[in-house]
Amino acid sequence: MKTRKDRLFFHPDSVVKQIQAQMRDDFNRSFLAVQAGTVDIKKQYAKLQLEGFKKKYLSENLPADSLRDEAFSKFFENAIRLSFNEFAVVDNIRDATCDVQRILCHARSFLSYVLHDITLEELFMAAKHSTGTTLGLKYWFTNIEDKFTFPITGTQTAIDLFQLYLEFDPRLHDAIHSLNQYSDKPMYEVVTGARITSVHKDDRGDRVIAVEPTLGMFFQKALETILRDRLLPYVDLSVAQENHGFLAFVASLLRNQGTIDFKSASDSVLTEVLSGLFPPKWYCVLDSVRSKELTYKGKPVKVPLFSTMGNATTFPVETLLFYSLLYGVTQKHRKYSAIYDDSFKRTFSVFGDDCIVATEDCDSFIEVASFCGLLVNDEKSYYKDDYFRESCGFDYYQGHNMRPFQIKAPTGTKKADLKPWLNIIVNSIIKKYITYFGAETYCYQAIFDLLFGFYSRYKLKVDLVPDYFPDDAGVKLLGDVRFLRIIPRKLLSKVLVNKHGLCRFSYTSWEFPNTVGFGDIRYWNSLKFPVQAPFDGHERSIGFNSVPLPLQGENTDVWVSKRKGWYRSRVAEGFMPQSFFTFTFFSVWKT
Repeated sequence: MKTRKDRLFFHPDSVVKQIQAQMRDDFNRSFLAVQAGTVDIKKQYAKLQLEGFKKKYLSENLPADSLRDEAFSKFFENAIRLSFNEFAVVDNIRDATCDVQRILCHARSFLSYVLHDITLEELFMAAKHSTGTTLGLKYWFTNIEDKFTFPITGTQTAIDLFQLYLEFDPRLHDAIHSLNQYSDKPMYEVVTGARITSVHKDDRGDRVIAVEPTLGMFFQKALETILRDRLLPYVDLSVAQENHGFLAFVASLLRNQGTIDFKSASDSVLTEVLSGLFPPKWYCVLDSVRSKELTYKGKPVKVPLFSTMGNATTFPVETLLFYSLLYGVTQKHRKYSAIYDDSFKRTFSVFGDDCIVATEDCDSFIEVASFCGLLVNDEKSYYKDDYFRESCGFDYYQGHNMRPFQIKAPTGTKKADLKPWLNIIVNSIIKKYITYFGAETYCYQAIFDLLFGFYSRYKLKVDLVPDYFPDDAGVKLLGDVRFLRIIPRKLLSKVLVNKHGLCRFSYTSWEFPNTVGFGDIRYWNSLKFPVQAPFDGHERSIGFNSVPLPLQGENTDVWVSKRKGWYRSRVAEGFMPQSFFTFTFFSVWKT
């Protein structure tokens, strides 16, 4: 009797095993013949690449249920640990008897200075819906009309706040009732809180997230916007990730700073910690729109956490908390906690739970963080005498980029799933091999014979695409015509190549299906959040038709049709490429 695996078009585990074995042979055979870098650095690069290659890979032999159960088990074990944590902060810094209490007093003073006041009008002006799903809605029904279709889910506190909002914004009040004029359902559905579920993270487990009520998310997005604005003089969250990459690069050379990461930081922010450190008014506002109760398998569960992933305020609140603690560490020797300006010397940086700290302050920071219930992830924290630093997805060793290619499992095991997966692997390995072997010799390694052998074995064509295309769309030459020569000619799709070896691409136009009409809700949204002009300053037109920019609060996806398969690629809001290949057809669906 045939099993499910016998009916698979290909076995991902077998493909990954062969690729890893070939990479190991390439690295072990050729590390002495590289063009640049010392043998020590090349050995370190090969070691990290081989160790991290399958770090995020989900084996076909691993049942999804076991990973999900493990994620929930880890979540509740952490919640139980935090329930025994004892946190307290003195009312006045003069009463502090240890460094930890002085740090907390300075952190509280800093948060009060940064956040200052918040008004109901400010909250209402920034209130908007998220682009994702909320409680009571399925993933595919997340248009702004769906968010305002009866019944609208929310806690009683959020519903009361939304009633005030409708008095503030009568246009939305009229638009909602116009949308639901033929509905026989009640306007609101009162819920006790969010429903927790899990999403795939990597081969080691899933991540627990909360599906928030619709009205709760409506105000959480407002607070997220306000918090980001308050943080802007200190942390610009839109570019902080790239800045951390540069700081990690410098720290790997000078060792003047350490990179510290935390275990399940988003699931470890205690309610009593925020209550003790945040200004009372701010804490009340944040507390009024969060889910104080979680639902797991249909049963209510109470945890000591303030919020988890899924709540829009979790990330900025987490960043603020860590930043204030680090500020307190740098000011722990001051006898007064008043802040008169922000001219203090910043020897640290924060992005979520990724913290870059001055080496001499690392021990004090870890101590106060542990007092707040936060556990340091020793596997991803580097602040001692070694030259390795890691932060926000950037790995550096003595100034050299050591970030490994971490392969992920394909979306399925059918023929339509294999080609985009192989495209991603080829494009990613090209970049890593250039880093390791150099731009002149990378393409002569045996790994590419193996990879293109998979195309040949499964009768797949190799599509050459420009560098700005998504990795799953085809193979990118990265400006290197030599790489074209190692691809078997019989595998290449029909792309015109002239006598100089240059590719000529023909382009087709966009098609924009009008899936949702422009009604009262859309009009309200466009008035409250007017769309900005394209950043390039040019009027966008596709073919003969002018195409409007997507409204804020919408998802814009590119669906790439290649024969029997459909592949989706995210497009940045406010920007759409203007032309594509003849052998690829594109459509934009607004969901």
